[in-house]
Amino acid sequence: MAKKLVGRPPKPGAPESAPTYQVLCYTHDSTESLLDAFQQVRKTRKAVGTPTDEEQDLLRAMLVFSSAGLDAVAKQLIRDCLLLLVDRSQGVREAFQNYVEKRIRGRGEDSAAAGVFDAKFIASAMLAHDATTHLVDVLAADLTSGSLQSVDELKRVAVFLAADPEDIEKNRPSFQAAFHARNQIIHEMDVDFTMKNRNR
Repeated sequence: MAKKLVGRPPKPGAPESAPTYQVLCYTHDSTESLLDAFQQVRKTRKAVGTPTDEEQDLLRAMLVFSSAGLDAVAKQLIRDCLLLLVDRSQGVREAFQNYVEKRIRGRGEDSAAAGVFDAKFIASAMLAHDATTHLVDVLAADLTSGSLQSVDELKRVAVFLAADPEDIEKNRPSFQAAFHARNQIIHEMDVDFTMKNRNR
């Protein structure tokens, strides 16, 4: 068990990413506090071996907080930086254009409404004071509407943050293991009656 979490990264220079950095710091501090509590409890009772159920709950909380933090950091970046990235990154602009084209055609080829023009979407963009800003806001709302608790969701968001989705793909097993454990804890209390000594 690590004595400390990895330290905070340096503060970013771009003012647009300052809120995201603050969310990252909150996540780091909360998870580190839980780790400190875990280690203090173990130290107080001079524990060796497997942690108790109560001690493991602190570790569960660490995983849940860190997963929520990853979700919040990605969403905050989208809200604060997407418009800037559309303007400055060719790759993001192309992905943005593809998104808009699919929405105009009726949300893309996988939709039952594919091929049917989305008149409401087109009209809202045409009537907006600034069409690009309006459409970026629509995309940002779409990207942040759900939970980013899967590898594929993270990869989708990475494209719009000028990041390489393959960097996430390379670490797919680690991400999947963390997300799977998080989902088991949150949705199923990670109960497992097949275990010999414990049920969680």
